[in-house]
Amino acid sequence: MKLSRSLLLFGVFVFLNFSSLTADIIFVNSSATDGGDGTTWTTAFTSFQDGLDAAQSGDQIWVAKGSYYPSW
Repeated sequence: MKLSRSLLLFGVFVFLNFSSLTADIIFVNSSATDGGDGTTWTTAFTSFQDGLDAAQSGDQIWVAKGSYYPSW
């Protein structure tokens, strides 16, 4: 019983660590060049909405100081 409990805890630990490895940082900078992919400050999205659209569960969105407006 103790072995299976330890194995279960180990599996949860591995899963949680693996899921954090797949998390990304998405960069948004209103002053960046249009057409960026959000993977670095140099290639940041210019629209906050684009950053939100690209994000998946666990990702972080880093937003540079600036003004961001909806594109309705």
